[in-house]
Amino acid sequence: QESMALNRIRAGAVIMAGSGMCTGGRVRHHLRHNLAHPDCSVIFVGYAAEGTLARIIIDGAREVKLFGREI
Repeated sequence: QESMALNRIRAGAVIMAGSGMCTGGRVRHHLRHNLAHPDCSVIFVGYAAEGTLARIIIDGAREVKLFGREI
């Protein structure tokens, strides 16, 4: 419940989420709700293997697919 409530924040916030390669978990939901917003930033601090969502974003993809939708 608390993690889902973070996606409704419209003021400034820092959200730290695990699964640094973005292969599963809550981070994918946070990305779905925030990645398309120009005032939001995503910072990766660890290794991102080739082919993972994190690596695709790091490599500069303009759109990514999350939960069957282009973001």
